[in-house]
Amino acid sequence: MNLKTVLLIVLVLFASTAIFFTLGISVQTAYQNGESSDGLQNFVQMCNGTEVEPNRLLDTPGGPT
Repeated sequence: MNLKTVLLIVLVLFASTAIFFTLGISVQTAYQNGESSDGLQNFVQMCNGTEVEPNRLLDTPGGPT
């Protein structure tokens, strides 16, 4: 085989492996840092970052009924 062809194949394999591991690390980090949406449904976050609990169930357009 031609040297350029071998180098191109090695480069493609290296790039695909690097992309696979980079995405895996970022998804794993996001999963570990993320919060479950179950605990967040009872709270509303105000514009200053304060979380408050509503007095009754939230009824919004397009929300669950």
